[in-house]
Amino acid sequence: MTNTNYFRHLEFELESLKRAHHAILPEWAAKKLSHHRAKENLRRAEELTSTARRIAMDRQEEFRDIHSDLSANAMEIREIEDELFPFGKRDVD
Repeated sequence: MTNTNYFRHLEFELESLKRAHHAILPEWAAKKLSHHRAKENLRRAEELTSTARRIAMDRQEEFRDIHSDLSANAMEIREIEDELFPFGKRDVD
């Protein structure tokens, strides 16, 4: 093979590689974008989960406070009833 033929062969191989590269590039870019979006979606899901967990804990604390207040109110009502009706509850109709 002469130098001229060898260089033509290399040019042909280079053009072939360029065509293959251009054919693969859009698929690779789509996969890269898809991977980036998946990572972003995962990060966002983790943020939302954390926020939801924090809200649930806050609501649970509020529920405990309300339950405690209601229990205290019920005890106060029983004490008042005991004072008002020392011999038992009366039906008031």
